[in-house]
Amino acid sequence: MTKKHIIIAVSLFITNMLQGKNVDLIIFSYNRPLQLYAVLEGVQKYFSNLHNTYVLCRADQEYEKAYQEIQNSFPCVQFLKQGKNPRNDFKPLFLQCFFGSSSEYILLSVDDIIVKDYVDFNICIDALETSNAYGFYLRLGTNITRQYGQNLSLSIPPHEKAQKDIYKFKFKDGKGDWAYPHTVDMTLLKKTDVESFFKKSVYSSPNTLEAHWAQTANLDDYGLCFHTSKTFTLPLNMVQQDWYCSHENSFNTNDLLAKWKSRLKIDNDQFEKIDNDCCFMGYIPTFITRSQDL
Repeated sequence: MTKKHIIIAVSLFITNMLQGKNVDLIIFSYNRPLQLYAVLEGVQKYFSNLHNTYVLCRADQEYEKAYQEIQNSFPCVQFLKQGKNPRNDFKPLFLQCFFGSSSEYILLSVDDIIVKDYVDFNICIDALETSNAYGFYLRLGTNITRQYGQNLSLSIPPHEKAQKDIYKFKFKDGKGDWAYPHTVDMTLLKKTDVESFFKKSVYSSPNTLEAHWAQTANLDDYGLCFHTSKTFTLPLNMVQQDWYCSHENSFNTNDLLAKWKSRLKIDNDQFEKIDNDCCFMGYIPTFITRSQDL
């Protein structure tokens, strides 16, 4: 980073702090300690200028110890745990995270995301505000040319440079992931643009939230993305029960819990700046030993 870029970054940071233009991250997690640990490691390493990080989690009894160990490893992360009636308490807990601070922006994520490159959220906020775009999509980039789970090639929609390394596109000009603005896979949004839906809509899980939210999308809106995507989904297993996805069964939850109990973790370094062509990567990762500080 040059001296000029450092000065710009510091200036944006001070301006955003004074104006309350911060970003809160909410991660949804259910019985996936191994994957949650991986995404939190990636967030810690690659993301800068995040305000609060929340984990809204659901853990069956055999997973509770693993989640507590992760909470101990990331003491600055705020964990909100669902109880015996998870479908009843999901929305209230989500809204508690959403309105938990004065931050103007929210970043939504599920727990099987891999962060592969650096992101400064002050730069993302500035790009959103100067371009008048609806959202910033960390999973998209000019490398995304294939739709996961389908024999479908994706043409990159017409786009223009919004800022250095950042591009603006219209959803209706794209297909597949390029035409899907309401995703919870690392999407940055202004709270005031979405709070009405989140307050009024009926949903009981991340999947039902996204499904209902998708029906309200305005494809005439614009999105932003970096030249190359910064995150992708690593679909090792399926835990949600709202619908069946046959392509998410590389492991079952017990397999991955056993790896966690054996002090293993996903080796995030294997994915650094990987040139993926799809928002999802059907890939069996390397597992390595975690440190002994848990």
